[in-house]
Amino acid sequence: METRERAPRERTRPPAPARSLSRERAAQDPESARLSARITALAATLTAFGVVMIYSASSVGIGLRHDDVTEFLRKQALWVSLALIVFAMARTTTLESLERHAKPILLGVVLVLVLVLIPGVGYKTHGARRWIRVAGLTAEPSE
Repeated sequence: METRERAPRERTRPPAPARSLSRERAAQDPESARLSARITALAATLTAFGVVMIYSASSVGIGLRHDDVTEFLRKQALWVSLALIVFAMARTTTLESLERHAKPILLGVVLVLVLVLIPGVGYKTHGARRWIRVAGLTAEPSE
């Protein structure tokens, strides 16, 4: 019996799907890191400026009507802290994770938009039922 040697089979991988710059490549690319740091600093500066402007514009008027002149400042600080949490989550979420959870996120958003229409859940202001009130805070889900 004669045995033939087989040529080793080459393993080929299917081509990787085209994706945006991965987190690993972004970490290696100094230009991308600098741009990300600049955008983050700009957003933080604009947020701080906005909080100061809200406080300076509202402190005198609310001081005449209420005892606490920092009422709007505290509300704005609460929203900024919630935004920081969302920002941190967005910075650490991968594209693959978003793709995996896209349908549940979409269903959740549609559910919240429908909840606005239910009396008792949706909060009516100036004839429009567009708000949801949770723990004393009102939010407009469409935004």
